[in-house]
Amino acid sequence: MPSLLGVVVHDGFANLVWASDEWDLAEDAEIVKDAISNALGDTVEFAGIMRTLDADRVVYSFAVRGEHVDLLGVVSLIGGLSGARTEARPVKYVRQLVQPALECLRRELSLRSQLGIARAGSRWTRA
Repeated sequence: MPSLLGVVVHDGFANLVWASDEWDLAEDAEIVKDAISNALGDTVEFAGIMRTLDADRVVYSFAVRGEHVDLLGVVSLIGGLSGARTEARPVKYVRQLVQPALECLRRELSLRSQLGIARAGSRWTRA
């Protein structure tokens, strides 16, 4: 995605997990909440959401789901709208561009979730 300015990852509860340098959506928290709400409301067809931040930037947010359709998190991509590109690309088009990266992140978040559950279970049984 040539116009990519930043990446922000939130868990399924809108907690910040990771953000690229100088980019977070703390001032625009509604974007992440909207993405989570829409993803939870449409577990099959939710492609993502797109929001324009200002005349120069757009945010695409995509749900990352586990194997059982549970919401693992939301990835938000901040893209630039300058030069020849002054309109945002369609969400489905951007999703196709970044789908391989989303799949890698899905596997990583799913593994972390499974390990966290296993660790919590083992601590629980020892106590």
